[in-house]
Amino acid sequence: MKMISDLKHHTRNFLAFSTQTYRVMTTSIRLLPDFLIIGAQRCGTTSLYYYLTEQPCIAPASVKEIHFFDDDFLKGLHWYRAQFPTTLNTLSSQEKQLPLICCTLIHQKELLKSCLM
Repeated sequence: MKMISDLKHHTRNFLAFSTQTYRVMTTSIRLLPDFLIIGAQRCGTTSLYYYLTEQPCIAPASVKEIHFFDDDFLKGLHWYRAQFPTTLNTLSSQEKQLPLICCTLIHQKELLKSCLM
């Protein structure tokens, strides 16, 4: 049983590493966000994020909260850009007429930490 558990763990790590490697390799064709959603915890920012990302012209980041401004700032802009979608997104013909907007969510606490550093 332990062997199966270890195998699952190593497979997940390999897939996460492969995905991040691909994202970093394609950084040059990735978008930076057009806007950030900033707010305190439990004030509706997550709901706003999900409402916005339901729109066809808004592309979310790879994860809802990237934590670039507090935990991963030293990884640099190259890493930050790797967290966003590429410009080659496949949109329907109707959606291609709309501008593609990219967004991410950060909380005031993260922003305050980065300003104090």
